[in-house]
Amino acid sequence: MIRDGQQAMGIWRVFGWRNLFRWDVFGVVVPGGFLAVGLAMLGIDWFPRHLSIAQFFLALTALSIVGKTIGHAVQSDARLPSKIGFSLLICLMVVGIAVYSLNQIQKHKNAVQEFAVFVRSAFIEESNGVLSHFVAAYPSILGDTASPIQYLVYLQLVNVDDSPRSVVDIKVSASEEQGGPWEKLVPISLATATLFYVGVSQGTPHDIEPSHAAYRMSTPPSVDDLKTASAILATPNLESQFNALIEPNGDIRGWIALDSLKHNRNSAGMMYLRVETTDSAGKTETNIAELPTKSSNKTALDGDTGRIRIVGSFANLSLFHMRHIGDPFAVSPKSSY
Repeated sequence: MIRDGQQAMGIWRVFGWRNLFRWDVFGVVVPGGFLAVGLAMLGIDWFPRHLSIAQFFLALTALSIVGKTIGHAVQSDARLPSKIGFSLLICLMVVGIAVYSLNQIQKHKNAVQEFAVFVRSAFIEESNGVLSHFVAAYPSILGDTASPIQYLVYLQLVNVDDSPRSVVDIKVSASEEQGGPWEKLVPISLATATLFYVGVSQGTPHDIEPSHAAYRMSTPPSVDDLKTASAILATPNLESQFNALIEPNGDIRGWIALDSLKHNRNSAGMMYLRVETTDSAGKTETNIAELPTKSSNKTALDGDTGRIRIVGSFANLSLFHMRHIGDPFAVSPKSSY
């Protein structure tokens, strides 16, 4: 019985807490476990939550090594200068590596995109002047007012973060090149304006479902076309979905209307939109979205490219004051040619 008890105590000594604090055990097993967890979190999806867990365990690794280094130096039989020199050498090296690693992970956390942005369909006015095929009508201090729409875009915002997010605002710029220069575009609220199509009269109510493409309209409507402008509904509009909670991998999508500050049309060719999103936490990020082409083979998997409803009613927009959105003065359609 006594021998059995001694054997049990021997096994306890091998696996007990005293051996855990030996330099060769504690210095490898304990920090190694923390390090393994930290590196494992870096090996999966780089969501901010995973990166924070990795930072936590990597910091524990560094602290445990620093603590054990100082403890080992205190318990050693070396002279005091040797103890201090040994501790400083190991601790400074470990702290330096840890600080650098944690900073690099933090940079990745800050750079992680919350949203992915896609243009699913678009109508782009390329004719010069105040006349355009799509027009927004609204009341203003001038009276009944109509503004040309240069870009009517069906946009999709996908939450690629691992937690719910909401969008409170977007700002859009356009360029012919992916790297710019960028022209800021003026938003036209689809929540308060009535949309019209100017051109061929559309008397019968029906839906238009565009392809996954950017339609470039280079031939302007005539002044007489304003007299029989067809009322339309572009549904849904993106603005109405601002502040809605978007689950991870969920999205919001809808139409946005934009006009050029320069009051001129971009030349034909591939173009890009720079979309700056602001979430409910005040974080702003920028995405570059390429306008689709019919030959790009980038058709959306679910096929949703928006819908435009021809209402079937008409309005005489020639009686409206024509102006670019945000301008304080009206422009005669005839004087713009």
